[in-house]
Amino acid sequence: MLPFKYTGTNRDLAALAEGLTDDMVTNMSKFSYLRVVARSSTAQYAQRTVDVRAAAKELGARYVMEGGIRQGGAKVRIAVQLVDAASGAGLWAETYDRSFTPDTVL
Repeated sequence: MLPFKYTGTNRDLAALAEGLTDDMVTNMSKFSYLRVVARSSTAQYAQRTVDVRAAAKELGARYVMEGGIRQGGAKVRIAVQLVDAASGAGLWAETYDRSFTPDTVL
């Protein structure tokens, strides 16, 4: 799981991106049949653009999940995708649009 990306200046959305990454890693780790790379091992990719195939090779991962957050007015869009590390092909993707107010992040 690569860190969720947020490139704006809104500190609440940056915190949301970090929280989503942490929650996804924690929840996926509950499945014993999934090998999930620790958040501390992927943190280096948080502030830079990275080729998913190169990151997967460095991490020893077969699949990579990545995501991003964008804001438009009072709404946020969270986009997530699962990528095959060998080919770089997307296997699954979903977009979630939600209302956003900083005091309701959790």
